[in-house]
Amino acid sequence: MAAKRSSVRGSKKVGEKKAGIAKPRKRHAIPVSHQPPAVEAPVVPETPVLQVEEPVAVAPQAPKKKVILVDGPSFYHPSQRRVLGWGQIRWSAVASILMREIGEGEVAGRPVYTVPPDLAEGLQKSIGVGGFQVDPVDPAFEGDDRHLIKMIKSLDPNEIGVLVLVTYDGSFVDAAREAKKKGIKVIWVASVHPTNRVGNPIMGVETQAVVKSEFEFVDLLDSGIAGRVRIKGWEDNYVSRRQAESVPIRPVEEKKIRVSFGAEVSPRDHTLFMTMIRPVLDRFNCRITATS
Repeated sequence: MAAKRSSVRGSKKVGEKKAGIAKPRKRHAIPVSHQPPAVEAPVVPETPVLQVEEPVAVAPQAPKKKVILVDGPSFYHPSQRRVLGWGQIRWSAVASILMREIGEGEVAGRPVYTVPPDLAEGLQKSIGVGGFQVDPVDPAFEGDDRHLIKMIKSLDPNEIGVLVLVTYDGSFVDAAREAKKKGIKVIWVASVHPTNRVGNPIMGVETQAVVKSEFEFVDLLDSGIAGRVRIKGWEDNYVSRRQAESVPIRPVEEKKIRVSFGAEVSPRDHTLFMTMIRPVLDRFNCRITATS
């Protein structure tokens, strides 16, 4: 019985091989520690999306202009003219220098020049023909100064970039400071050299210090402008008159004419009468005799 079972088993294995049937192999799990690392996919950065905005058309800003204001009674005062050597000047040359050489920008209108209403008509006409806008203003209670100060305070910094102010008067300082705070460049035109008869400067020392430190200052004499606009040199009639008075009058050898007159005055008017005619009597070396 034992031999029979053995043969049967053997025949069974042979039959399986002959039929081509093979047993499946057992697969052993690979330990996690021996597994190759997982390869991560590369991170591709996102491409930014550019948003192109259409340019907004901006109108070009118009260039700012400049304003020229001249305090006429101060600018052409005899005390200034004497030191600057101005007997007569070319008004067209003054206007041209102020408009083209001092300050940047195109002039907004004509330069303004204030004059007292009673100024000689011929001089007013010359100033106007020279290129200025002549503004007759009553100087009573500083009306001419207030006229220009009002114009300074009304300047629009969006339109005006430069203020050319021609004056020796310190009363314009506050208005000029206000214009500067608005962003307007202030150019002050005058001269520190003119003095009065006793030697005091026409432009006060304090005004000079403020003008030179806070604004751009153009000196008419130092810059050479005074000489460029001069037509005729200054003649000091005051000195000439004083010199003429100091020269003794020479007697003229000519035929004399005798003049006699009589007058009757009351005793109370006698002193007044003598006072009135005394200059004539002294001038012609006359003698007078009073009788009661």
